[in-house]
Amino acid sequence: MTLRTTVIAVLATTLMAGAAFARVPVVAKLEAPQAERTRVIANGAVWQCEGDSCTAVMTRAVNARSCGELAEKVGRIVSFSGDDRAVTGADLDRCNANAPQLPATTSAAR
Repeated sequence: MTLRTTVIAVLATTLMAGAAFARVPVVAKLEAPQAERTRVIANGAVWQCEGDSCTAVMTRAVNARSCGELAEKVGRIVSFSGDDRAVTGADLDRCNANAPQLPATTSAAR
């Protein structure tokens, strides 16, 4: 392999790896609002949850699995999206399959 070919191969690999590990802001809307501001670690991301919304910057895909890992900790999710992608339909059902049923809170409880 020539030096030029090696350099091109290294650059191509680096660019592909950078795209694979891009950081994406993700927002999850919850069925039942959180009683207080909460920090949750799920799917390798730190989520900030307040009211009916959780946000994080993720390096993983926006899909039913990543949604489900958050739902297991915060309850049912009604929307999960980021980077022009969203979990919908049957994937959203799979996301919520193991979500605990958490009681809804009212603004008076805060």
